[in-house]
Amino acid sequence: MENWRAQFALWILERGYNYFLDGHVTKIEKGDDGYTATVSGSEDYSIKIYYSNSPFDDEFYMDCSCPYAKGGSNCKHIAAVLYAIEVSEDNTKNVFENEQSISVKEKSIKVLEETIDSLSPEVVKGELLKILSEDENLWKTRTTI
Repeated sequence: MENWRAQFALWILERGYNYFLDGHVTKIEKGDDGYTATVSGSEDYSIKIYYSNSPFDDEFYMDCSCPYAKGGSNCKHIAAVLYAIEVSEDNTKNVFENEQSISVKEKSIKVLEETIDSLSPEVVKGELLKILSEDENLWKTRTTI
């Protein structure tokens, strides 16, 4: 599951990351063939991330019960779970315990850095310009220096 971000639109990754940070991933269970999870949104959605049964296939499959994913798209709920899996795989404690919040924040920043690193410079530049142009406080501060 190393390059899973490439299977998502940038705006879906952003929304999924925010869902992860805001605590919408309420349950993750690891099984022999993958993960099942619950993400709360306008309702609770069930997510399945599972590996191929073929020893020659490194593929994994993702499914969510939300209407967006039913159309065959990878949704923010799946992205939120994948971010949570990345963070929790490095922890010995449950990622959802309150005493882990500092560790989770640090690991979340690492995941965000990895996401940015996986993007092309053109995409990063475009997103940065979009953020700066939409936030008057940011661009005024930077243009008055």
